[in-house]
Amino acid sequence: MSSVAVVTDTTNYLPRALADSQGIHQVSLYVGWGAAPIRELEMPNFDDFYSRLRTDPETPTTSQPSIGDFLAVWEPLLDADRDIVSVHLAGGISGTCEAARQAREVLVERGLGERIEVLDGETACGGLGLLVLAGAAVARAGGDMQAVVERVREARKALRIWFCLDTLEYLRRGGRIGKAQAWLGGTLKIKPILSLEYEIVPVAHPGPLRAMLAAALGVLAEVRKQRTLLLCRNVRLHLDRVDGLGSFGEIEAVVAAGERPELYHSEIAELLAALK
Repeated sequence: MSSVAVVTDTTNYLPRALADSQGIHQVSLYVGWGAAPIRELEMPNFDDFYSRLRTDPETPTTSQPSIGDFLAVWEPLLDADRDIVSVHLAGGISGTCEAARQAREVLVERGLGERIEVLDGETACGGLGLLVLAGAAVARAGGDMQAVVERVREARKALRIWFCLDTLEYLRRGGRIGKAQAWLGGTLKIKPILSLEYEIVPVAHPGPLRAMLAAALGVLAEVRKQRTLLLCRNVRLHLDRVDGLGSFGEIEAVVAAGERPELYHSEIAELLAALK
């Protein structure tokens, strides 16, 4: 058994068998509807959760671990004479890492603070999983606490997480992005490339991502076009000039949830008549 234990929270979403096999210890967050949140570690999987999320008008809530939750995981490890490196979800989107720091302060008062290092992973999900796997590998190889910390920090410097969502609505509901950003994404049907760098931010320069995808998947064709977007109430007109192919137009009505699409047929017909 290594002298250093790597601890994280359940937002790493590694397969539990994998985390256990790598000696990674987990502190559970809570998730659920209404007054009945449950520990993520008690959920057999997330299939039922996501099925309900798609259909339930009520938004589920999440809750960070308590100080007691951290101590319940850390104290047996300390009693086993192991130092701890605890790596957690980005502080920009959750209070989990701050709760871990507060739990460490409790142990500082007991004279155990030097045996625990709390790191803000500044990422989540797969990114967090990669960080703790890197740290756990060093711990299993016999590295001390400082070596594990340095490896996690090196991995974080090299880490890039990009993602794109069908809807920004759930980020808005959870307070991860502003109402204006979600409204623009929904109204214009923009799916921005996002990154998690302590907090969720749009990728301002997607060139590295484009190059990475091209290298991994290859480029079958490249289409260059200039698009002009015009809005008339809930109807959008796309005017595209495509290199080598010519000019094209597309008319699209933005229909809100619960509205009948046929309500906008007259607006589209009116616009088409005006363009003739």
